[in-house]
Amino acid sequence: MRALEVLGSGIRCSVRLPLTTPYTCLVDGIQCSSGCTLGKGLIEVLEGDENSILIVFRSEGGKTLELKLRRGLADTIKKLIDSLGVERAGEVVEKWSCDQIFEERLYP
Repeated sequence: MRALEVLGSGIRCSVRLPLTTPYTCLVDGIQCSSGCTLGKGLIEVLEGDENSILIVFRSEGGKTLELKLRRGLADTIKKLIDSLGVERAGEVVEKWSCDQIFEERLYP
C-alpha cells in the first residue's frame, strides 16, 4: 500500500527474502495490497536471508521505492511468533506503522 501511495499505479516489485514460511507470507501480502502478482508477472521473488529482507517497487516512470526490514526486527517478530503464535503475532505487527517496520528510500 505504501508503494501505491508513493508511486501510484503501474508498479512492479522485486522481493528478496528467505524462501520459507513465514517469510514468504509477505509475498502474499504484497500481491494482495499492491496488485503486483505472480500471475501478471509484476513481482519477482529472490532468495535472501532473514536479516536483509528487501522489497523494491518500480514505477512506469522510473521512480524506485526501497523498503528494507529494520535491523533486528526479524528477531523481534520471531519472538512474538514463539510467544503468541503466528496469527496473534500477525495481529500485533499489523498495527505497526510502515516506518516502524521498514527503512524507506525513494529514488527519482
